[in-house]
Amino acid sequence: MQKLALIIFVLAAWIQVKSQDPAPKLLGNFSWVKTGNSSKPASLKVKAIPVKMETKEVPNQYPITPVRPINPGTLMLKMGRTIPKTSPYQYGKKWLLKPEVKDAPPLLERDNAWFNVSYADRQHGFAGIFTSDFAEDSNHHIWMATDKGLIRYDGYHYYIYDNQSGLPNMTIESIQFDQLNRLWLGSDKGVYLIQNDSILSIQTPELDFKNLYCRHIQLDQQNRIWLATKEHGAICVDEKKLSIYDKSSGLPSNYVHTTHVAKNGNLLFGMWDIGLVVVEPDQMKFLFSQNKQLLYHDISAIYENEQGIWLGGFSAGLIKLGKADTLQYSFMGDFADRIYDIAQGPKGIYCSIYGGGVAIFNGKTHIRINETNGLHDRNSYNLFVDSFENLWVADLANGFSRLNENKFYIQPLQNKNLKQVMGLLPDGKRGNWILSEGNGLAYDNGKSVTYYSNTLQNGVKPMLHPMSGIVNPDGSIWLSSYGAGIVYGKNKDFTFYQYDDFWENEIIFSVKRDKDQTIWFSTMRFGVIAYQNNQFWHYDKSNGLIDNNPKLLYHDANGQVIATYEYGLQKLSNNQIETMHLNGNTFKAKVNDWLVLKTGKTLMATENGGLLLMDQNQIWQWNQDNDLMSNTIKKIIEDKSGIIWITTNNGIESFQLKDKQLVNHQIYHTGNGSYILNAKEPFLDSAGNPYWFLGNKKLLFDPEGQRQLEQAPIFRIRDIWVDGTSKTTQEKVYLLPDEKLAINFSTIFWGREQHLEIGYLIISGQGDSSYRSIGKKGQILINDLVPNSYKILLVAKDGNKLYYSKPIWMDILNFWYNRWGFRVLMLLILLGAILYYFKNKQAQQEKLNQVLEQKVAEQTEQIVQEKEELVKSNQVILQQNKEKDALIQEVNHRVKNNLQFMSAMVQMQSNTNQHQPTKDALLETNRRINAMSLVHEMLYHKMDTEGLYIDGYLKELVNQLKELTNPGQAPIVFKLELAELFLDSKTATSLGMIVSELVSNSIEHAFHQTTDPKIDIQLFVQEVDKICLMVKDNGTEGPNKIKMGSGLGTRLIDIFCRQLNGDYKAEHNNGFEFKLVFKFRKP
Repeated sequence: MQKLALIIFVLAAWIQVKSQDPAPKLLGNFSWVKTGNSSKPASLKVKAIPVKMETKEVPNQYPITPVRPINPGTLMLKMGRTIPKTSPYQYGKKWLLKPEVKDAPPLLERDNAWFNVSYADRQHGFAGIFTSDFAEDSNHHIWMATDKGLIRYDGYHYYIYDNQSGLPNMTIESIQFDQLNRLWLGSDKGVYLIQNDSILSIQTPELDFKNLYCRHIQLDQQNRIWLATKEHGAICVDEKKLSIYDKSSGLPSNYVHTTHVAKNGNLLFGMWDIGLVVVEPDQMKFLFSQNKQLLYHDISAIYENEQGIWLGGFSAGLIKLGKADTLQYSFMGDFADRIYDIAQGPKGIYCSIYGGGVAIFNGKTHIRINETNGLHDRNSYNLFVDSFENLWVADLANGFSRLNENKFYIQPLQNKNLKQVMGLLPDGKRGNWILSEGNGLAYDNGKSVTYYSNTLQNGVKPMLHPMSGIVNPDGSIWLSSYGAGIVYGKNKDFTFYQYDDFWENEIIFSVKRDKDQTIWFSTMRFGVIAYQNNQFWHYDKSNGLIDNNPKLLYHDANGQVIATYEYGLQKLSNNQIETMHLNGNTFKAKVNDWLVLKTGKTLMATENGGLLLMDQNQIWQWNQDNDLMSNTIKKIIEDKSGIIWITTNNGIESFQLKDKQLVNHQIYHTGNGSYILNAKEPFLDSAGNPYWFLGNKKLLFDPEGQRQLEQAPIFRIRDIWVDGTSKTTQEKVYLLPDEKLAINFSTIFWGREQHLEIGYLIISGQGDSSYRSIGKKGQILINDLVPNSYKILLVAKDGNKLYYSKPIWMDILNFWYNRWGFRVLMLLILLGAILYYFKNKQAQQEKLNQVLEQKVAEQTEQIVQEKEELVKSNQVILQQNKEKDALIQEVNHRVKNNLQFMSAMVQMQSNTNQHQPTKDALLETNRRINAMSLVHEMLYHKMDTEGLYIDGYLKELVNQLKELTNPGQAPIVFKLELAELFLDSKTATSLGMIVSELVSNSIEHAFHQTTDPKIDIQLFVQEVDKICLMVKDNGTEGPNKIKMGSGLGTRLIDIFCRQLNGDYKAEHNNGFEFKLVFKFRKP
């Protein structure tokens, strides 16, 4: 439960973060800084050229829907209750085989579309040639009656049911789902039902339903099925019986084209070519059978709403049976429209017109959609409104079309001569001056448009390209133009102003009047021109402009004029020019549009920086990082209700601005019609709704065209596979780490399915989440997750809206040998084995203990006897050891005495010998004898006869060697760093002899030219089992290298080193240095 709560919390937090209104980014503080290099403007000499404009008035053309009263010519067929024939029935059943499956390409849109219409045809992957009817099942799949049989469409595939699948050989004309989700098929060769994977046929003694020609199927409010047949009248099918209305029941004919059960319970039967039959509780009426206004009397469609009952007829137009009157409407103009079907839509009723497309009629005016403005073809037949309020249009010649949500659609201008409208100037008198690119200036008073033109005269070019303008209080106008310069006009009298270098600088971009009544003009390459008190003034870079190419002019909240440039903004006035700075630096953004809101705040549309808000002295930014669709904002407008509309390079967005938050943010992109990308300059109509000019047409926003209910996409999991094995979609999925999971799904969002971005969210049992995008394909493949519990949610993004599916629960299990159950089992087995082992061991041990106790008792007695004998033997051994130690001490004493005696004799011989070499040799011999004698002396004085501590021995040896120092030499400083090591006598003797030879050699030969002689002796453990001896002096003489056999001392050193099994080296490096490394042998 805790894990589930954590997962829900993480998902809710993620959804909240993704769906909350975006917060703007603070860019910093702005200020207006007066330019420092400005100078006074120069007076501009201009030439005023008066021109009498020619005018031409063209009336506006508004679409009208022809209407006329019509007399139904009601006849009484019979009085009294109409009683149908009844019959019981049952179903025959056979199995359907699996359908053929074909991939369904995305639906297309016509390049000339004025409406948001999608279509499919044979040439672009549709599985059939034509369609005749549609129905929607409980999974929101669309079923189509086609020439190929029955097709089920889920947005990804076409599932084709035909003769190969078990359907009879027939042409299906009408299909309808009943309350049990059974699909009824009406065809030229029978009526059938499809239920799951079976096809049912109706069996009754009254009729052969396998040969019944059924034109139309209807489900009434009581969930009864009505069949309109060609030869057997109208048949009502309820749960128990059939009710047959035909000629025997009073109908004038058995050929019924369509049926309808009115809200008041009356039955309406549209008859083939003879009118309408109305069956009331106590009488039967016949309408339109004798009316001569109708070319044909075939009633093919019946629809009822609050306005009345609407009838569609073959070559009879649209007829409304109202409470007060009966009217006939025509969408083609001749009251001969061939209307096959009628359906309800958000903007009114839809009418299919065979050969004329589809008409949308609101009761007064209509819009007609055909192959010239959106439909794929014109042979419209049956209509179907799906659960997403889209209109599916069957076409008896080619494929099908679907009219999606039409918040935006294109409408031609009311005046056919208008082209490329660039701007409007309201004059306050319910009229507008129209600025047309390439078509000059015009004035629209609502009823007609007056076109103004001039020919080339007096050096003035025709004004074909007005750019912008302002209307003066007296009705006169100032215009900026491309090629005609500055223009002033009143009535037909216009004045064209030319100045020096005019032909090089004749392009005027924009014109605005500031609060001081100065009129400002921005030019190409000529800076800014100001008009005040009948005088023109010229501003350029020398007067403080950023450059000489200002773009458009706008008003700030205080009525001052703002000039935009390629990069940057300036505020213009007669007294000074100020440049905008942001955070102390010149503002560098390219501003495409500027709008002062009703709240007094200002919005800027930028080329690459998104939307900027100027509030007090701060600038805030919205862009793609905080939920705008694009960073390139072209235009901004605020409508009557305070909704802000921005035009971008990717579409249109709308929102309300509250406390720096974008509230009710809506994104409109190609899902609302690809033509939305062509939107440019926005305007407001008389109702305050925005629209955009598109050449000689305009793009309208119609709030009535939006769906009545806000709906979310429907996610459906078709199947789940684990390494090729199908799994149920209703239970948790289990798989191993090396297995692959495939989830096949469909996302139903009819009308916008092609514009969804599909992905999925993975949430682990610990609450960690990961989002992965999969585009528009209907499959998820997962093979990279570690063992854990997971929750998978499909995610669909439509603009800035996110939608989520129900979760798919999944556990990735460890391999059997890594699972806790297996580990616990093995632990229990191991514990049982250990317990068994120890219990068995204990039993054996007890038996063994009994045997051992007996043996111990026997051995104890024997041990006691042996112990007594060992004690006696130990006493003897101890006595022998004492005698041995005394003997060794005596030997050491005698060896020491003998060596001392030999030393004395050598010393006496040296004293009596006058030959110096001989005397020196005897002294060297005496020194060596003393070194060996010192070892035995120290062994004699110690109680331990096994060895001695080498540090004490070497210190005593060095003290003796100091006596060899020549009195005439400087005193030698000995530095001893000796480890406290206990060595056997043999090793000690060898080290003593080596040190003696080295020290004596240094004393004798190294310090003849040294004023502060030093000898360092170090003995330390180098590794665990190795000892290092180092002897160094700082003398200037001595042997360069000890060579084997070159002298007695050298040979002795080599002999003793080999006795120690050591490695040595000797070298000169600022004195003599000797290093010996040998293995440490404990005594």
